[in-house]
Amino acid sequence: MKEKHLKIRGISSMNVVVRNLLVLMFLVGVCNKSMAQMGTAREFEWDGVVRDYIEYVPQSYNPSQPTAVVFMLHGLRDSMEYKLELSGMVPFADRYGWIMIVPEALVASVNLFGQDYEIGTMWNAGMSVSVAGLTLAPNQDVDDAGFLLNLLDQVKEQYNIHPDSVFFSGVSMGGFMCQRMAIEHSDKINAVASVSGTIATSISTQTPVSNIDILHIHGTKDSVVTYDGADFSFPPFGTFNIGLSAEATVEYWRSFNGCNPTASECRYIDSKDDGMTFERYDYTGSADGSRVSFIKVINGEHDWYAGTETYDICYADEIQKFFRGEQPNNVGIDAVADVAVECAMYPNPATSVVNISAAMPISRVEIYSMSGAVVMEAEHLGVACRINVENYKPGMYLAKIYTDSNVVVKKLIVK
Repeated sequence: MKEKHLKIRGISSMNVVVRNLLVLMFLVGVCNKSMAQMGTAREFEWDGVVRDYIEYVPQSYNPSQPTAVVFMLHGLRDSMEYKLELSGMVPFADRYGWIMIVPEALVASVNLFGQDYEIGTMWNAGMSVSVAGLTLAPNQDVDDAGFLLNLLDQVKEQYNIHPDSVFFSGVSMGGFMCQRMAIEHSDKINAVASVSGTIATSISTQTPVSNIDILHIHGTKDSVVTYDGADFSFPPFGTFNIGLSAEATVEYWRSFNGCNPTASECRYIDSKDDGMTFERYDYTGSADGSRVSFIKVINGEHDWYAGTETYDICYADEIQKFFRGEQPNNVGIDAVADVAVECAMYPNPATSVVNISAAMPISRVEIYSMSGAVVMEAEHLGVACRINVENYKPGMYLAKIYTDSNVVVKKLIVK
């Protein structure tokens, strides 16, 4: 997808290198706005400024039944109109009767050499960079969090919103803003899904208000917000860090939520010629049931992948399933990690019992539903055991098999 052109005022005599630095310095918007607007454009005055947002209310919304509200946050220099269509969430809002709110960030500018230069729409996600002794933090005085929370209050007054179904999702800088909202206002939000947007460095030492469900999606070949360090390189100025790495962001939330350090690891079925593979890591076991999930996109770039006719997964589909507590049904059988111990599980699919055997004693077996709930736990089982699944609901489960030196995760189908 193409990048929107940067709009900077008064740059006729500006050095090209400085102009390019501004382009790279504050991430990237995604895609040109080429789709028709959906929903209703509205205005909301906050902190003395009129703010814009789109409100999408599906025909399936029933005022007598509490429903979810989903905030979708766009990337740098993008617009609310484009984000609504890009997200791919509209069909799911139609299906479940969800209210969708797509707000727009304010235009930011920076002062260089005594002159102001406009960058484009930008969320105050706590981001800043230093160049040649200058600290640049556009829109740092804009209370975007306050704007979003007050907009949420207004939506709650107008619609029947379920108190446990307030969701935020965003891409790139919108993802960074979602992370900030999760840290500072998790007492008002139930789940957050960020794509290619980690935790800004300046707020990475903050302690979240409370546990919250987190889904993070990141490509290993993201050249805008790098996977390994949320860095970007711009010779001759050097490399700039703007946040935590993808895995550090996931660990930040896993540790705070108190989830188990070992994830259930699965690979999505690789059936499309998209040049990518998709791995999933689900962390559960927290005292309050909060979850942390991570989709690692091998060879994925700074993009929003949508449409299962082209890609093995659709981000919007994964996000809505995460919000609803449902796991995907197109994951591979074995764990992602290489396993040194041989382990067998049969019959699979199973109807009444399943046999598990290994080359060394099995110290523990855990079986999880695809919502992350522990269905069965057993210890000290020897080299072989039988597990009764007769009372399990038909569907897919994950069996985590522990030995003294390895952990094997297998998919179990119960008919």
